[in-house]
Amino acid sequence: MNGSTNHETRPLFPALIHRNSKRPWCIIANKIDLPEAAENLVHFKERFKRIKVHPVSAETGEGLDKLRKWLDEKIGQKYEK
Repeated sequence: MNGSTNHETRPLFPALIHRNSKRPWCIIANKIDLPEAAENLVHFKERFKRIKVHPVSAETGEGLDKLRKWLDEKIGQKYEK
């Protein structure tokens, strides 16, 4: 095990919510800068094939630009005044 506890890797909401949601939905996978992240991300994406996964690193900023772009495309215009 890579030191993370089981509760850190469990999704907060079941994938069923994604299928029934009328709003844009994604998973943000943080800590992509850690050494074991690439392997963990492969397994995570296999488990949640139907859900958009955004790998990011809050520490380094990696992936945040892509996430911002996706958020803007999905919900940004809807909430502009």
